Amino acid sequence: TIVHILSHLTASRAMQDKVLNNPNIKIIFNSTVTKINGNNNHVTSAIIINQETGQEQELLSRAVFIAIG
Repeated sequence: TIVHILSHLTASRAMQDKVLNNPNIKIIFNSTVTKINGNNNHVTSAIIINQETGQEQELLSRAVFIAIG
């Protein structure tokens, strides 16, 4: 799952196509991660808030990768 703050992807068209055409990748647009939860051994979930609606959701996960730029 990719959590993206914008309403669209900004990577090169080739990279966008790789992500958009991969059925295993879900994109959550207009959202940010506000908290990462864990159990002292590994990540268990991330709290995500939609920047347009303010709706918060918990996304279960065992890892987080952060990319900027």
